[in-house]
Amino acid sequence: MRRTIMIFPEFENSHVIDKIRAKYDPLAGLVRPHITLVFPFEGQFGNDTLKRVLDRRLSGIEPFELSVKGVSTQKGQFGNCLLLDIVKGADEIRKIHDILYANEFRYYDLGFEYRPHITVGKLPSKELLDEAFEEIRDMEDEFNTTVRKISVEMIGENEESIILIEKTLGEEEASEETVVFDTAKEEDIDELIRLRLLYMKEDFGTVSERDEKLMRRNLPDYFRRKLGKELVAFVARDQGRLIAAAYLLIIEKPASVLLPHGLMGEVLSVYTEERYRGKGICSHLIEDLIAYGKNAGLDRIDLKATDDGYNVYKNKGFDDSRSRYKPMDLIL
Repeated sequence: MRRTIMIFPEFENSHVIDKIRAKYDPLAGLVRPHITLVFPFEGQFGNDTLKRVLDRRLSGIEPFELSVKGVSTQKGQFGNCLLLDIVKGADEIRKIHDILYANEFRYYDLGFEYRPHITVGKLPSKELLDEAFEEIRDMEDEFNTTVRKISVEMIGENEESIILIEKTLGEEEASEETVVFDTAKEEDIDELIRLRLLYMKEDFGTVSERDEKLMRRNLPDYFRRKLGKELVAFVARDQGRLIAAAYLLIIEKPASVLLPHGLMGEVLSVYTEERYRGKGICSHLIEDLIAYGKNAGLDRIDLKATDDGYNVYKNKGFDDSRSRYKPMDLIL
């Protein structure tokens, strides 16, 4: 399912834009005039998670004035495009774009310079684009409105636009939840160890004093060597304190039929502090983890599910493993 995050501005004189698009934009009848904030993505974010992301990240963004005037062109790998230029409101739009790509959508950032605009044409050749530009370059119309909503759109099978979510700017978040999601850094190692020990104690029922002492001794060095490399720790924070984590261990093997890229991931130590459970935090971490794995080129991600976690992982696309081989191990 391909989705985007957009602004659909409502202009009193939008019929002028509609007339231009009808002539030059093949998507004119499928999607309204729009400003794209997050370009099409196919991540595992659920719609509830996306709603929470918008509520949290855009909580400080107020409605803003938008003015559009003038025509320009853009030629490159995204096609030969005819654009309307934004003369007021571009800074606010750029701020929203940067906030989203700096956080939950960082794995989808292609590194291109972002230029807010409204596309009114997409031509099959540069020559036809130049002709279209010459025809409307002297257009004097100005389009003004107040942007009050940010929308999540699903792109249908025939490229039609289906609105899934609308976030009203300036509207207070329904929940007072202050949880922030990101990946752990070296300065988080002490907190990662604390969560790891809590996970172990809950998973095994008890941890001996000897085993806890050994883990406390060995884990700091392990995290310093592996964190951000073979091990990516997806975490949730409340007031800066880690309250949940999920590890993705990246494993490289010889390329094979089952692993054509030779890369796989294993999910480890998924844990949420008890008072934060039932809020969708685990689901959010797993969605981030899956999105990262896809962008890192992993062929598959493995995990061992507890009874409590089974349905969470099932809903995210994990399935029961089938193997031609019988699992075995040797405890040393």
